[in-house]
Amino acid sequence: MSSYTHIEDLSNEIFFEIFDYLHALDIFTGFNSLNKRISSVLQIIPLHKKNESMKVPIICFILIDIVLLSTSAKTEIPTCLQEKIASVLAGPVLNPPTSISKYLYRGKLAYLWTSSCCDQFNLLYDGECNRICAPSGGKTGRGDGQCMDFRQTATLLENLWVDPRSRSK
Repeated sequence: MSSYTHIEDLSNEIFFEIFDYLHALDIFTGFNSLNKRISSVLQIIPLHKKNESMKVPIICFILIDIVLLSTSAKTEIPTCLQEKIASVLAGPVLNPPTSISKYLYRGKLAYLWTSSCCDQFNLLYDGECNRICAPSGGKTGRGDGQCMDFRQTATLLENLWVDPRSRSK
């Protein structure tokens, strides 16, 4: 009789130990949105950049392989946006939190990056982080005027990410 251990069966303490060896971007891309429990674990631990190089135990590589295999159907966030997420997570907590939503706009996938403040543009990017336009935000709240049809024609596919940190903690 054989039994298999699933990543969901591991204790929170094991996750905390593993996360100590990984970079914040690696943690986010490998583990976020895996399931509700793991996402909640990520929200309660401080993610930080490692400035020193260190050897990672083999268990970390095995665990990452398990996660990657079990999340092959998971929504992909373009690498360029993952880098932006890592820079947000490495910085101070912003209020309101930054978020990313995935849209279908003019027949193509687009990603709306919401700003953390009222007078900043909410930027729309393609999958390579080429700026398409700013459909909202700015001093008028109406964006940069380059995609006035966004609200009427874009279809929200999913909310991909919201900065999980909060000032109220």
